[in-house]
Amino acid sequence: MLTACNQQEESFNSEGELFKLDITAESYVNTRSDANPVAPEIPEGYELRYILEIYNNDVLYQRMVQNDGSMNFRLITNQPYEFLVWVDYVEKNTSNADLNYTASSLKSIEMKSDITNNDVTRDAFFYAFKKSAIEIGNQANNFGTVICRRPFGQLNITTTDWNEINGVAALTPDKVDIKYVAYTKFNVSTGDVTDAQELTYDPSADFAGDIIDATKRHLTCDYIFAPTVINDEKYIIPTTLVTFYNGDNEITNTGSMLVSLPIKRNFKTNVSGKLLSKAGEVNIVVDSEWDGTNDVTIAD
Repeated sequence: MLTACNQQEESFNSEGELFKLDITAESYVNTRSDANPVAPEIPEGYELRYILEIYNNDVLYQRMVQNDGSMNFRLITNQPYEFLVWVDYVEKNTSNADLNYTASSLKSIEMKSDITNNDVTRDAFFYAFKKSAIEIGNQANNFGTVICRRPFGQLNITTTDWNEINGVAALTPDKVDIKYVAYTKFNVSTGDVTDAQELTYDPSADFAGDIIDATKRHLTCDYIFAPTVINDEKYIIPTTLVTFYNGDNEITNTGSMLVSLPIKRNFKTNVSGKLLSKAGEVNIVVDSEWDGTNDVTIAD
């Protein structure tokens, strides 16, 4: 569990019995074990924000926001409650201001419009559970630990033909534009994803991919809201368009090459192939027959 000294509580109810809940986040994708959850990477200048919302009969009873996962709260016993948890990144010393997601209500988390791809702080985690009145009446004061997982699938796109440019400066991309349709809202309570919109990561950042080797460039890493994994459900991105630029000049784009990319919650979708070049075939035939003869006579 990650801890920090800064703590902020909202709407703390001084009545009722005191309870405790510990929250941790699992950074592995497609993990199968809760025994040893691995904490997420924390980039310099950032920290994790932990939000707990408690509902009584669908009415917000208490909301807590702090920078560690140890939550202490009071409940009126013998009442039913729903507990919603959201963990995401915020900048340090910003009073837990929203960074990538507007999270004023965990029943309607919205991706902000100015976010970028290739950013580890886009990662986030959630958990939801309910307790009946009888369960609350018999509940020990320590709820124990809940392990949060991602509401996303991760999309990675790599081109494998960088060497095909053959060092031609005018054909060497220095900007990449990524465009596709994805969900932008998430409900922690139901797990539903909604409000599909076209997302465009424009090339203004002068980014042409992380170098893997002489032939490969990793073009994008993105976190895409995905539906619940009941019945192995996936979100299928209809079309993904990657456009390569040199300065303001478009070199090429993937056209209809990238279609029906599957996005599954807490799984990585890795797409790789020759996105810059297209295979071509030229047959060369030498015709041995001459078209004719030109006679030139040189005078004596």
